Amino acid sequence: MAEKIDFEASLKELEKLVTKMSDEGLTLEESLQAYEQGIQLTNQCRAALEEAKERIEKLQQPDMPDEEVEDDPF
Repeated sequence: MAEKIDFEASLKELEKLVTKMSDEGLTLEESLQAYEQGIQLTNQCRAALEEAKERIEKLQQPDMPDEEVEDDPF
């Protein structure tokens, strides 16, 4: 099973990374590495949000009441 994604931790790390990229004079290689890490963190956040969305949608689906089940008459 895939590792559980901690949305808050990933978002906090992404925010730190953005601040680092904005405030520090990074070399080209450091900038590329930071960008790659940012993309990974963004994907983790998106995956966590998608999982939460699916859980909410599943919870909001009403159970199918018995009256809606149609029997074919003979």
